Amino acid sequence: MRVPMGEVVDIRKDFTVGNLSIGQKISVIWESMIADSKILGKQRKQEEEKEIKKRNDIFDSLKNGILASLMFHLVENKTLSEFNQEATELHLVVAREYEKILAEVLLCQEFNVYDWWMLRLDNDLVNSFGNAVPIGVAFRQKEVRFNEA
Repeated sequence: MRVPMGEVVDIRKDFTVGNLSIGQKISVIWESMIADSKILGKQRKQEEEKEIKKRNDIFDSLKNGILASLMFHLVENKTLSEFNQEATELHLVVAREYEKILAEVLLCQEFNVYDWWMLRLDNDLVNSFGNAVPIGVAFRQKEVRFNEA
């Protein structure tokens, strides 16, 4: 709520309805009627469902892509196996626009068999180029150690 400088405001008083002019009251009533209408309510709900579906699709494709890449490069790397070697660590980059979704993806149970960490970049580089700089993530299979009895 905006008030002129120097005006004393009593916060115990209802300052929503009492301070509105007639035009503002009509405007609020009109906006609430539009917001409560069935047509706009359905449209808003469809838009929200569309956004959720889009986010879930990105989540699934990011998770499946990372898992496929990990399987191909860490587990089934035929090029290295020809030389009796195996990959120990894999670095992947993901577009920075998926940063929030990536954090949720990496917390999925499918990634519990991997040690993973975010690769650190110079802050000046990220600040200068913003979303053009991808996020780096490193993966390594967890080692299983048995205690000798």
